[in-house]
Amino acid sequence: MVAAEIADAHGDMITQHLARAENRDVEFRIFGRRFLERCVLADRATVGSIVCAGGEEVELSGGGLDACSLAAAQRVGPFDLAGGTRVRFTGGWLREIENPFASASLKVSDLDLPPGTTVALCDRSEEIEYLEVPDDGYVAVAGVELTGRMNFDCGRFRYGSLFENTVVRGRLLPRHALVSREDTFGTSAR
Repeated sequence: MVAAEIADAHGDMITQHLARAENRDVEFRIFGRRFLERCVLADRATVGSIVCAGGEEVELSGGGLDACSLAAAQRVGPFDLAGGTRVRFTGGWLREIENPFASASLKVSDLDLPPGTTVALCDRSEEIEYLEVPDDGYVAVAGVELTGRMNFDCGRFRYGSLFENTVVRGRLLPRHALVSREDTFGTSAR
């Protein structure tokens, strides 16, 4: 067992004991006292309101849970996430979602995201900062199928790469060609 400091539902810091996997490294931060920074959990454990999977690494900071893989399907913030999803937090706010390959699609900011997609959210927001979509999957933005890394400005599409050869605004562009907001929405798009 190792002691970790986490924030409870009211934001107060409490000490929680977590069972760590044997023969695996444990990292601590020292600030007068030892704080657990990361370890592999022996069994599933509830850290704050998140049920983290056993056999997976959990990361903590002085402010609570930073990252873990979900033990089972659960609601995290405004999202219903599949078991095995890796979640990351900054200051208690959901910051990144790594949707597992063996899961259903995930809806974020009115976009259907295929399995295996990583979503980075804007600070303290449910809006997308960027997406990392697997090469064999795509996301439709303004009717254009895009893959790979797509940048957004807190929900507002900026640019991404084409999933396949596509006619965009009268021009045939090859697979993986970079397209911008102006290419997909027109020059009057703001």
